[in-house]
Amino acid sequence: MKMKSAISALLMLFATFAGGCGGPIQKVKNGVLKADTSVMLGMALDKYKYFKETKWETIKTEQGKIVVQFTGIMNLDAYCGTTWLGETISTEMVQKASSMFANEFQMSYACQFVLSKSDGSFDIAYSEIGITENKLFNGKPFPAQMVPYGDKGQSMITEVIYKNGPFSEVQMMIFSLSKSAEERKSK
Repeated sequence: MKMKSAISALLMLFATFAGGCGGPIQKVKNGVLKADTSVMLGMALDKYKYFKETKWETIKTEQGKIVVQFTGIMNLDAYCGTTWLGETISTEMVQKASSMFANEFQMSYACQFVLSKSDGSFDIAYSEIGITENKLFNGKPFPAQMVPYGDKGQSMITEVIYKNGPFSEVQMMIFSLSKSAEERKSK
């Protein structure tokens, strides 16, 4: 009987750790931002309609800080029909922009959350949107060009992602790349 209880306890303990309950990622995903406590952060990021893929990982710095990093890969097709500076992004524009990437690059959003050792709370340490190479470098995307948001990270999440709206930077990139594709074709 004691053996069954011990095995049951071990299985429950394993299930708890394997599921990430209470771990750094779950703390961030189940947390809320002070600027908008209406939705849990994980739900907002994982369900953002302009991401085709999301990834969460934990990083421990040399100074012992626990950092949770979120990365969302943009779904450029989701930008069809959105409006930027009074112009509607068409399917053709997205296709032209995508052709300029030639399947070597993708747009992504990354955000890092630093956990407090004292109370388990977290702050946004870094927030960025940019272009990432599809080719893997040591198992991780290799950044080609990033535009950091710094202190604007929280407002970036609450003003764009919580409202399920498009990133204007991605819209601008689609417009720019589609125009470049047109110029190349006409030459």
